[in-house]
Amino acid sequence: TKMGMTFTPWALEPLSHRLSKQHWIASIVQARVYDPDGALEAGYLDEVVPEGEAVDRAVAVAAELAALPAQAYAANKLMTRENSIEIARADVAKL
Repeated sequence: TKMGMTFTPWALEPLSHRLSKQHWIASIVQARVYDPDGALEAGYLDEVVPEGEAVDRAVAVAAELAALPAQAYAANKLMTRENSIEIARADVAKL
């Protein structure tokens, strides 16, 4: 909003699954900027780590995810995003 940009439906769809409904208008319409803890509360971030620990934490999380059964992980990830993918395809088809 601050840049004068209007979101497309496909851009809003993934946010609808991440952002807390109480932060939806402030985030999307009113262009609120959050500090790290506020971004965590709003749903933009999964976690906040101390300065200098982000890479180590990201590698640890990646290792945890890599240990999951790949086929089930891929299928479940796709299933949770199918609606968003269809919305994106329909939106792009309009171009």
